[in-house]
Amino acid sequence: MTYYREVIDRIDLRQLLCPGRTVSGDRPIMQLCPWHEEKHPSCAVYKSRIHCFACGKSKSTLEWIAEKEGIDIEHEFGKVVEVAARKYIGTFIPDTYTKPKTGAGTWAGPSVFKKPLSPEFVTFGHDNLGDKRQWFLSRGISNAVIDEMLLGYHNNAFTIPIWHADGKTILTIRYRRDDLVTKAGNKYWGIKGRNETHVFNGQALTPEFAYMSDGIVVITEGELDCLRLWSEGICSVSFTNGVSAWKQIWRTPESICAFQNFNHIIIAFDRDNEGERNAREFIDSFVGRATMLTWDANLGKDITDLCHSIGGKRVWDLIKENVRD
Repeated sequence: MTYYREVIDRIDLRQLLCPGRTVSGDRPIMQLCPWHEEKHPSCAVYKSRIHCFACGKSKSTLEWIAEKEGIDIEHEFGKVVEVAARKYIGTFIPDTYTKPKTGAGTWAGPSVFKKPLSPEFVTFGHDNLGDKRQWFLSRGISNAVIDEMLLGYHNNAFTIPIWHADGKTILTIRYRRDDLVTKAGNKYWGIKGRNETHVFNGQALTPEFAYMSDGIVVITEGELDCLRLWSEGICSVSFTNGVSAWKQIWRTPESICAFQNFNHIIIAFDRDNEGERNAREFIDSFVGRATMLTWDANLGKDITDLCHSIGGKRVWDLIKENVRD
């Protein structure tokens, strides 16, 4: 977890803006809007965001602090984080496994109320990676991302932890077959009883990452493609269990709400007929905010191959060229 995200996690806007009021789980506190005159409270204060349902104005933790302190967040982002850490930390929420956010701009995913996986179980796979690290590196996934995500190896398979949107709790683990050991059976599988569909890298769907990525997020067809873009510093997410599983939850209000902080959604599915067909289905869900990333199929069948062919910087340029005005 990066430093500024650690700072944000330790600040509760509800305690700052509503002193004396009772904070309960992730429920917002309603109050009068600070930006316009009103007689009845229409402004919801969440842990990490304030949003007025009347005037529509909304600010994240760092945006609110920047406004209050008179700092230009666009040009002095580091200063905002420094002031937040020095002046506002102290309003803590205990590090417990609480009900996830549903209205504060982050994705929680289904079935998050299960007991989190043992940290020892997760770190075991990462500690056991050894020479198998090269398999991730060969796909363009950086050492930093391998360590950040605790990617690992266990029982003749590569392990990909699925993190909760809070960036602290691991919901489950996806396994990817080691083709050097065997090519029989399924290529991917999960833990029995923990194999629901989740957003992968859901911790990227925050207002802060939206700000840093110019409001652009890329949805890839699989976890490894997502990790490849993440290694290039490109804000990206995927889903577990494949596209067919995505379709079962995609049009729910909760899943659409997960992307509310992003103005531009780029669908980067595989360059084949099925990938293009699935991409068009998802584009329809975003009502003008999404577009499909296309490229010459000779450069690669998926976004990982494309990064290998033309480099991450050129891929980012291509993504920006596809952003809708």
